[in-house]
Amino acid sequence: MSSSRAFNVWNGITILAAFLALFFLLTNGVPMVQWGWIPAFPGESAYQNMTRVSVSVFFLIFFFLYFRYRDLFNRLTVVCFVRALLKIPLSVLLLILTLTYIAIMSEVSILRHLSGAGGDAAIFVQSIWNGTQGDFLYSTIKGGICLLGDHMSPILAFVIPLYRLWPDPILTFILQAITIGSGVYFTGWIARDKLKSNFLAIVFALMYFFYFNARATLHYEFHPEALVEPFMFLAFICAEKKRLAGFLACLFMVILGKENMLGISFILGFYVFAFASWKRVGIWVMVLSVIIFLFEVKWLMPHLYQLQFQYSYYGHSRVDILEALGYVLRMYSPVCFLSFFNLPTLLLTLPIVLQNALSSNELMRIPMRHYTIGLHPFLFISAIYGFNSLCDRWSEFAKRKNLILVAILWFSLLRSGPAEYFYAWNFIKEKRPYDAEMLAKIQEIGPKYSVLTQANFLTRLINRKELYVLDGRTPPTREMIEKYRFDYIVCSQSSWPLPEFPFAETFANLKAWGYSVSFEKNGFYILSRSGDVAT
Repeated sequence: MSSSRAFNVWNGITILAAFLALFFLLTNGVPMVQWGWIPAFPGESAYQNMTRVSVSVFFLIFFFLYFRYRDLFNRLTVVCFVRALLKIPLSVLLLILTLTYIAIMSEVSILRHLSGAGGDAAIFVQSIWNGTQGDFLYSTIKGGICLLGDHMSPILAFVIPLYRLWPDPILTFILQAITIGSGVYFTGWIARDKLKSNFLAIVFALMYFFYFNARATLHYEFHPEALVEPFMFLAFICAEKKRLAGFLACLFMVILGKENMLGISFILGFYVFAFASWKRVGIWVMVLSVIIFLFEVKWLMPHLYQLQFQYSYYGHSRVDILEALGYVLRMYSPVCFLSFFNLPTLLLTLPIVLQNALSSNELMRIPMRHYTIGLHPFLFISAIYGFNSLCDRWSEFAKRKNLILVAILWFSLLRSGPAEYFYAWNFIKEKRPYDAEMLAKIQEIGPKYSVLTQANFLTRLINRKELYVLDGRTPPTREMIEKYRFDYIVCSQSSWPLPEFPFAETFANLKAWGYSVSFEKNGFYILSRSGDVAT
């Protein structure tokens, strides 16, 4: 075969492999199900396996041609395209990646919201809305308290004026996508600053772009501590650049996220004490972090809510050591354990990793939740610094650093989890066909009226002072009705959250206690004490 023909063949194969890898990486092959080309699979593993195979095929071809036919490799269209991209200013490339991430994650978060997600997001959003009405972070969903008694997240106060301008829960999902998504830009910027390579910076930014734990955080509703992640990046950058005022300002914003963020401020204090030559600053930050944490947990939060159980998951029961160790390894595996090669920055990851690993609450070790917030920035910072340490220690590693990081990217992509297209597809399927009419009827209930409803309708009724949730354990009782005198009860037979208490029986009781049907369609009901929907 002539060299020209060989190039054309391999070039075509590489383009096809790159297209398929990107297609499956971004969609998990779901469009082929939608087009009727393949049947729908029962779980997500089959979709992920198709992605892993296609990505691995591309990288195997990539490495084969790199080592076996270097001249041919250098002329490949895919390689030339990457080189052309790298001629674009890095700030522009990182901005494009960041905005793409924010757009995708905002859309998926909104789709999940529209599919009926409630719970935590409803608690926070109701408190924000009440803040716009003069009731500072007040939440009836959480028991009629100032929400700072549940978790110390005064960062929510900064959202109140924005929510006044756009009073829709969608705002919080977009804000969260922006703050988490900023990690794409900061990761690339820090990598460029430390490794002096645009190529390595883009590869690290891509690793963050496909990093599953950060994306999973955005699937799981809204949590205010996510809003402070950019300040963690900035605090570290200021420490490295010896900008004390910026460091302290960013640290102040970090501790506003949640009481456990004080663990992060403590370890940042230790970092600047031990490695940034800010001895007095470091000591003061560590001491104040401990004092403020104890003040919040031991006095302020119990005073606001008489709450004592927030940290009862620690020290009162045994934690399986092997399970905890497995969790630790899972947290560092997306960056191929590069964090372990730089001790100073590895320490920055410990507050969140150990918090979750040592808790007897097993939910804190589930990646599909928000408990990894606070880890994401330092995981990638430590990976960048660990990679740089390896380059400094071994000349052979430094010579092949581009190739090695591409291999690490391959490993990272294999652990990137289901694509956002896959989640969007499932969220759309969960949306009921009568949602539009149902939503219109719900929105006719004025904000001055109190409502009792199920968790999946909470965020659609959120802009009101008095909103209560059926908690999945007990049905409405006569005592509850007499105490709260709900103006409306919104419920659905198809998603009734109390399987041990039949819907028909509860429905009959509500009618006997003075409620009548204001609206009904396909098992969805709006009940009112007057029988008329108020506006």
